[in-house]
Amino acid sequence: MRGGALRVQSLPWGWMRLASPVVPMLRSLQAMRYLWQVPHALDGTALAQYAGPVPHTPLREALRASLALLDGAAQPATTPIATGA
Repeated sequence: MRGGALRVQSLPWGWMRLASPVVPMLRSLQAMRYLWQVPHALDGTALAQYAGPVPHTPLREALRASLALLDGAAQPATTPIATGA
């Protein structure tokens, strides 16, 4: 990776629309364009009411387990991944 500041710019939706007839993935992205334009958030309240308390894995443990798997380790971290009921 080269040094320097990262550029932030919008997706080239016009170009993606032109290329979508020959690139199926761009057609799918066009169909989900609203997700980039409308603010949204997920709330776990309905899931918690249906399934009970949702277990949460601390970030440090989740990263450790993921990196161990990427490193080719046969087993993930020895600590349990999810805590809670």
